[in-house]
Amino acid sequence: MSKSTSEEFQDKIGLRAASGFVGLKNFGCTCYMNSLLQQLFMIPDIWYGILSSDPILDAGESLEENVLFAVQLIFSNLLETEKQYYAPDNFIKAFKFYGEDVNVWV
Repeated sequence: MSKSTSEEFQDKIGLRAASGFVGLKNFGCTCYMNSLLQQLFMIPDIWYGILSSDPILDAGESLEENVLFAVQLIFSNLLETEKQYYAPDNFIKAFKFYGEDVNVWV
């Protein structure tokens, strides 16, 4: 079975830094979001609270569209992945700014 483009991309990511920290991939102009998420992650009570919470889905909302679930994926990868960085594309898709998708180039 051949690998998808996403799997091939994941294979090219280097290993976690010797410091133990994992980065977040920038999708254009998302560094402000990444830096806020990384700062929140550095506060153990916050990441523990987020990871131990159950996402509440709005009517018709899938788990993949839920912002809390997307942040849980980010934090769990910052904790556990052996990769150099995590690509938070699920968060970019789930997060809405005044009901609109985030334009990663603005």
